[in-house]
Amino acid sequence: MAIAIAIAILSVNFVLLYIGYITETTLFIDSVGFTLGIILIAIALEERKRTAYEPSKLMVRYHISYILVGAIAGMAICFFAVPLLAIGVVVLLRSFGYLLGLFSFEWLLVTGMIIGVVMGSIWGHFLFKRSKYAKITYYDPFA
Repeated sequence: MAIAIAIAILSVNFVLLYIGYITETTLFIDSVGFTLGIILIAIALEERKRTAYEPSKLMVRYHISYILVGAIAGMAICFFAVPLLAIGVVVLLRSFGYLLGLFSFEWLLVTGMIIGVVMGSIWGHFLFKRSKYAKITYYDPFA
């Protein structure tokens, strides 16, 4: 059904191109988007057919999820915290009479995000190890 809808929309786009309502660029972008959409729908339908219940794979998925959420949270926190902390330190040192130059703001953002991703990933790993999901008995009660 989804493939038929995507083909119908693409054919409408070809008609719109023929009458001059859209350009070739719009047609190309729509074609790529609909093709990727069809591929993603096919993958989702294929995944829905398979119901593989393997406790070790589920545990690895949870572990990766914890690490990714920790990395995203660490990046979000450090995105704001590191530049503000650096500016605060420079202002504090200048108030005491120390003339200290500040690195560029972009350098601070990139460094802060890298540090945030690394520390957040480590934090997510240790949070997973302390959670109930780190034990195989959560996934397989007969283990």
